[in-house]
Amino acid sequence: MPDADLSSSRHTVNRAGESRLASQVPTENFRPSRPPRLWPLTVGAAVFCAIALLAFVFSAAWVHDREQEFRAASVERALKTAGEHATQLIGRMDAAMLAALSAMEGEGLAAQTDADLDLIARNALAGAPLAMSLQFWDSDGRGRGDFQDISIADRDYFRYHRPENLALPERATMINVESGMFVGTPVRSRITGAWSLPVSRGVADGSGRFSGIISVAYPIDTFLDVYTGMRDFESDLFALWRNDRTMLIRAPFTEELQGRRFENAAIWQHYPASITGRYEAPTLTDGRSRVVLFRGLDPLPLVLVYAIERQALAAGAVASYWPLLAVTFGAVAVAVAYAWLSLRYALRLSRSYEALRVAQAQTRLAAEARGRFIATMNHEFRTPLNAIIGFAEILDSRLFGELGSPKYAEYAKDIGDSGRHLLNLIDDVIDFSAIDLGKRELAKDVIDPEDGVRAAMRLVMPQSGRRGIRIEIEGRFPSVRGDARAIRQIAMNLLSNAVKFSPDGSTIKIRAVHDANAFAGFEVLDRGPGIPAAEIGRIGEPFFRGHRAEREAIGGTGLGIGISMALARQMGGHIGLHCPPEGGTCAALFLPAAGPP
Repeated sequence: MPDADLSSSRHTVNRAGESRLASQVPTENFRPSRPPRLWPLTVGAAVFCAIALLAFVFSAAWVHDREQEFRAASVERALKTAGEHATQLIGRMDAAMLAALSAMEGEGLAAQTDADLDLIARNALAGAPLAMSLQFWDSDGRGRGDFQDISIADRDYFRYHRPENLALPERATMINVESGMFVGTPVRSRITGAWSLPVSRGVADGSGRFSGIISVAYPIDTFLDVYTGMRDFESDLFALWRNDRTMLIRAPFTEELQGRRFENAAIWQHYPASITGRYEAPTLTDGRSRVVLFRGLDPLPLVLVYAIERQALAAGAVASYWPLLAVTFGAVAVAVAYAWLSLRYALRLSRSYEALRVAQAQTRLAAEARGRFIATMNHEFRTPLNAIIGFAEILDSRLFGELGSPKYAEYAKDIGDSGRHLLNLIDDVIDFSAIDLGKRELAKDVIDPEDGVRAAMRLVMPQSGRRGIRIEIEGRFPSVRGDARAIRQIAMNLLSNAVKFSPDGSTIKIRAVHDANAFAGFEVLDRGPGIPAAEIGRIGEPFFRGHRAEREAIGGTGLGIGISMALARQMGGHIGLHCPPEGGTCAALFLPAAGPP
């Protein structure tokens, strides 16, 4: 539309200019003594047209290059998001295997009964997605428990843990040597026929001898959904490679390419010498020349690759050529007499391009926020919700018998509370805008915030316990006016952030606070690295997670503090953040006090 408006304006001015020129030409008693000298006009017009052509060529090349850079930057962000998704998901798979190894206490698989292994698997998968499965395989590759009639002796994720394969040169490139974790090629289930990505670890008995492996599998549909959603054109290729030159997952999905080695792929001329980069080369699968962007997922032995056909890299630039070409032909038609109009058009075109650049930047930011929202919301919220619902169903149905100890009844209540809390939390995240605008109805009852704090403590206790982090409550909390569920949600967000950024073995303190303006509440004080002064003003912005969280891949969506601030405002209070001189971060919730402290 901006180009059409400019074109219409130009034609209007041209017609007005023609009228003025006609009025200046004498039509009576005009007898030229000689033919008019046209060469100055011709030369001037030729020079102007040459300048216009050069300007068109330069502008077209500039627009073409800029469009390529915009597209490449968008692809780099897509690779980063996909890399975070793969790293976090494989990290969860490895965490389940480590939990199972710890539960076996170095006794090996032979010392465990099938019932023991079944219990170990359930406990190890606590908090993991329901689609994730964990299996045990003996030293011959035969399954234990429900998989005892199945053999995986031919699978790569079993073979490379065998003692006779420890010295293979390629093993060092495929296995994380420091941890022993191995990412296998996707396999088709011999039971369901579905494709999944396996990750495995070797198991040794008490004497250090190989007794089998533990493997965790996850459907590759999750990866394909992410990769397919990030492709802009059907000709684009998105693939996850293992650094032994094996293609693991490719979008679009092609069954015969799953797990296939490509020794001569051009990517290996650039990676791992460079962790990220860009090059142009023909694709081995179809021979088409493509611009390829890649990103390594260190310390995992994986690399993500996005391949774009050269003509598709700057597809958006073609639409920008026509206005420039129209300017050129217009300049040739009107020649030097309309030079001033061409200058005016160029200035207006510059402003139009600046407006287009701003619109493109806003579109890219919106697309990036949408992609991060989908990837992180599904992963960070739906995953624990599925685990909580699954636990609640098992306990409620008494699937494995009566609960026995009264302590289990308390755990069952905690699981139920967690499920309900996360259901509400998902609604809150999706309705973040409505919360900030005050459209969500919140009660203003007289509340003892300690109940919400202790409920939040129970939810973060598994995470803090694994890292030896203690949580202590000091003082008696004053009553405040607010909504019980919102206070519990705020306490959960503040405690969760404190645990994430606290060093192992440290102490988190929760203390009652009051101020001189009839506000009261509680504060959460951790001993983490604190918040940089340059970032503290941005805390609460949607999806802002800070430089340290991004650098160290600390989990989270960047919405927790923002939701807490919006809820506090709607209850008539506020969230206070500061870094004490002794270090750490202090986050406090202030609400209208219900009475004297």
